[in-house]
Amino acid sequence: MNRKRNVMRKEPLKDTRSRGLRGSVGPEYWGLLNSDWRLCNRGRYQSPINIDPHNLVFDPLLTQIFIDNKEVWVCIVNTGHDVTFRLENGESITMLGGPFAYTYRIYQIKVHFGSNYAKGSEHSIAEKYFPVEFQFLGYNENLYVNASVAASAPHGLAGLTVFAQIDNSSSPEMENVFDQIRLIPYKGNTTMTSIDLKALLPKTPFS
Repeated sequence: MNRKRNVMRKEPLKDTRSRGLRGSVGPEYWGLLNSDWRLCNRGRYQSPINIDPHNLVFDPLLTQIFIDNKEVWVCIVNTGHDVTFRLENGESITMLGGPFAYTYRIYQIKVHFGSNYAKGSEHSIAEKYFPVEFQFLGYNENLYVNASVAASAPHGLAGLTVFAQIDNSSSPEMENVFDQIRLIPYKGNTTMTSIDLKALLPKTPFS
């Protein structure tokens, strides 16, 4: 008697960009499928976002963004969609200044990357995608006790995105990040490490 065995295969994380989010099945078409989703083809603030430089307005009052300069322990999780860094054991990193009217406590960082150097980021600038995108997500610690409460509240959450390019310069913290990611090739894999989040930010007059 021939019996077929069900074999569970682990699928490695090769490309963290959302499948089905672009082209003729993208969010701009979802509103045509269901009237409850009409904001998907009418709204202007849903993800993924393309930043058009021609529509940017200079803000002379914009101040420097401050992020705590210290190492913290993080749990790194392969979610199958992205790689998520979660701050552990009450670790605290805050960001303030810039466009933020409050102090936001970073609770996780999401990393998006692709299977090649051309595309990997979730968002884009002038329709250009980048090899890597870091998303620093924080909740308003001035008004709320945690991210769960803040998620559905006014001024509850804030995000800071950093796009990364590939070049010949060396970044020890960036190398550490991708060394750890290589240890978790499959969905559900986790690892722990310490990381200096501020070291992932580019050196600019505003960071």
